[in-house]
Amino acid sequence: MTDITMHLTANFYPPIPADIQMRVQEIFDELQADSYPFISGWADIPEDWCYEYEDWSVFDREYKLPNGAVVTGRSLCDDLRLWDALFWDCDEPMDTLADYEREQKEYAGQLSFWTVE
Repeated sequence: MTDITMHLTANFYPPIPADIQMRVQEIFDELQADSYPFISGWADIPEDWCYEYEDWSVFDREYKLPNGAVVTGRSLCDDLRLWDALFWDCDEPMDTLADYEREQKEYAGQLSFWTVE
């Protein structure tokens, strides 16, 4: 799982207390595991990559922090700027547009799985 403690330590002043950081890490790990984030697109065109989740409903869950505050996954990611961190461990796309175009090109004598009846 992605370790976000350095992000929480470096980007917030006054510092977030350690007990809250540990709880936020637990919540973040659950959100990352249950939302199944993924990146789609062509490997050679990163500016067009689409960052998506298979299950958005996990961000509506409510959690209680050690200081008594009740937060949702969505508000936690908004307030602590964690949306990008959900994708840190995702695999980047491997197929390129050139690979796709090469696969789509038909050659004389090429076998086809489509039959015409």
